[in-house]
Amino acid sequence: MDRRQAIKKLAAGTAIASGGSLVLSSRDVAYAMSAPGTGLIGAPGSGDVQHITTWNNPNGTVTLSDTNNPSCSPGAGELERSYSWRINSFNIKGGRTWKFFIRNASDTATIREGAGGFSDPNTTHNTVVLRKTNKPGKLKPLDNGDSYSIEMMVTWKCSEAASSLRYQYRFSATYPNPPTVQFIA
Repeated sequence: MDRRQAIKKLAAGTAIASGGSLVLSSRDVAYAMSAPGTGLIGAPGSGDVQHITTWNNPNGTVTLSDTNNPSCSPGAGELERSYSWRINSFNIKGGRTWKFFIRNASDTATIREGAGGFSDPNTTHNTVVLRKTNKPGKLKPLDNGDSYSIEMMVTWKCSEAASSLRYQYRFSATYPNPPTVQFIA
């Protein structure tokens, strides 16, 4: 290390020790620190959608998932997370008699049916599949040209922390195009 590099490092250390700020060229540190007061480590940054995944199966099944994996810092308790879903709008080819569903990952239970408010928070609904029907009791995959706009609200909280982190994401698409994912708040 030459004299100039040593002075820069010393100045950066002095700025940090005296409460000054230091601009880093990477966002990794900010990403890992998470929101103050939450006790979370590794939670996504505001607007970050890189851990929201989507997958369109050729048979019409659309799968949406939150794969964020934050943890709690020592002393902040256990991680608690919950997911709520809502349907903003949908347009199913074939008429107005169609209904639209958000189902659990195993496609055995309905989380949300039709447009409206958010579903009750649930700890296991980080992955969902989309379905439709025009006949009660007979759910079908989506067809080409079916469109939808839905939202997921995820809350991460450390059991001993004072506050939680809550983000909302919007998924919009016309099948078979993959959905776009947008950070809402």
